[in-house]
Amino acid sequence: MKKYRAGLNQPVPRPRWSIAGWILAVVFGLGILPWPFLSMGALFIFDSPIESRIDEIQRYTFLLLTVFYPVLYGAGFLLYWQLRRRSVGEGTALFSWLIPALTPAYYVFFFLST
Repeated sequence: MKKYRAGLNQPVPRPRWSIAGWILAVVFGLGILPWPFLSMGALFIFDSPIESRIDEIQRYTFLLLTVFYPVLYGAGFLLYWQLRRRSVGEGTALFSWLIPALTPAYYVFFFLST
């Protein structure tokens, strides 16, 4: 069923993905290629003894963000797609890519803090 504009017999144009949306989808999608190796390597983060409760929380956060990266990417992709389908502004829809950006941002935080 087509949606029509009020008072006009013209169908409502569907919004298209912007270049920024495509670039972010490809960049974060490329992160899925090394994901199996990173998720296996993330298990070795528990080799050294845990020093404190904060250290343990940081390690588990690192592990969970690494293992569930494809889920985070899928959530960001689907949210962006749904927001663009509902004609939400491009700037607002691009915020959905912050979901998969949590993993690389936490990597930077984790490795700079140790």
